[in-house]
Amino acid sequence: GYAGTGSIGDTIWWDLDGNTNQQPGEPGLAGVDVTLTWAGFDGIFGNGDDAVFTTTTDADGNYLFSDLPPGDYQVVVDEIDLPPGLIQTADPDGGADGQSALTLGIGEANLAQDFGYRGIGSIGDFVWYDLDNDGTQDPDEPGLGGIDVTVTYLGPDGVQGGGDDVVFTATTDTDGNYTVPGLPAGNYE
Repeated sequence: GYAGTGSIGDTIWWDLDGNTNQQPGEPGLAGVDVTLTWAGFDGIFGNGDDAVFTTTTDADGNYLFSDLPPGDYQVVVDEIDLPPGLIQTADPDGGADGQSALTLGIGEANLAQDFGYRGIGSIGDFVWYDLDNDGTQDPDEPGLGGIDVTVTYLGPDGVQGGGDDVVFTATTDTDGNYTVPGLPAGNYE
């Protein structure tokens, strides 16, 4: 038996700010299936000598296919595994279609096959000083600036503490307003 010496991978992540680059604090998306297809020795997809490999992203959104021969490949993200309400922001070949085509050289490690996704929902509003303690903001009750608000996405399982929770913190502005953007559909606390 023989094995190649190349590898393809890397990360599927939650692009919270939508800027197409993974920043510190932007979590990986776990449990997403990724399929890699090699076009075979003839270099043509669909001619019977293709090889198909699958893997699933780990808790940090990372994936890796190793021991690969050189040639033409296609990476496809199974977007059905993503939380609902996410749209793609980053795609290695710019197609924003959940897939990427590439050519791998002998012994090459192509770890730039990263896919970013962002939610289209947001949570937020206002924190104020309830002077009369009636639970309703009256016109003379001021907003409170500099207050940290924690929003927790309960993950695809919808259960707090299920291992897939993601925590966001927003700070109110000087008028008491806050917003946490880029969120998928789901349960929050």
